[in-house]
Amino acid sequence: MSLGAFGAYFNILTNLKDVSDEAFRAAVLLSAGSSVLLVVDCTSASS
Repeated sequence: MSLGAFGAYFNILTNLKDVSDEAFRAAVLLSAGSSVLLVVDCTSASS
């Protein structure tokens, strides 16, 4: 599951390269990073 989260995160990073709105980019990066950390935390706690 955490590999899927990292894949989604890197997909977001790739797509954000073309976004010029810095405030939007920062908000999406923060949200995506938090989501990946949450998934990794939840999956490592269950194993």
